[in-house]
Amino acid sequence: MYTYSYYCCYRPPMPGGIPKGAVNIDYTELTIEDTGGHVRHVWGTVDYDRELTDKEISDYELEYAGEGGSIMDMREKVIHALGECIDYFDGKVTGVMFNEWLEESRKAIALLKAQAPKVMTLEEVDALGDDDIVWLECLYTFDGKKTATLKPAIYQSENSSPEEDGYYCVVSSWGQSGFYHKDNYMDDWRCWTSRPTNEQREAIPWN
Repeated sequence: MYTYSYYCCYRPPMPGGIPKGAVNIDYTELTIEDTGGHVRHVWGTVDYDRELTDKEISDYELEYAGEGGSIMDMREKVIHALGECIDYFDGKVTGVMFNEWLEESRKAIALLKAQAPKVMTLEEVDALGDDDIVWLECLYTFDGKKTATLKPAIYQSENSSPEEDGYYCVVSSWGQSGFYHKDNYMDDWRCWTSRPTNEQREAIPWN
């Protein structure tokens, strides 16, 4: 899947503040430099699997940040960017602007941070596409003790069941389908962007 990235110029990427359908939301605040040399602060980035229209960009006050590419492409870009930065500081390349390599470093660091496991917000779960893979953590009470399980899962929105007070998110994992109520998110179930360590799971409290 290829993605298109956009800077959130005036507010954090929050529900109602960005177009629907984002495939990734990164709340990392950045300092960017435009082509005129002006340094500005942005509140985060959002990725889509399509190019947004000019109206969407204008209405939500976004700025195009470039094509993200596939996950493998982005990893290759990180490796390339870090390699060039190392070559620059090792004196292996000359005749380039320091700001160019500094910007490459910032992009690489932001991407690496975005790939670290994190608990998804409900808005991010809503934005998942069919067959997107997440790590599903469920909290159970057994013999008076709370136990959390973790397993890979496939999100399937087309099987969601509307209810009067919300809807259920459907996730298939290990050949089984489970229905998880929106209102119980972070109470007894939550999704991670990638597989977390036990320490990372314990560090994020449930509601």
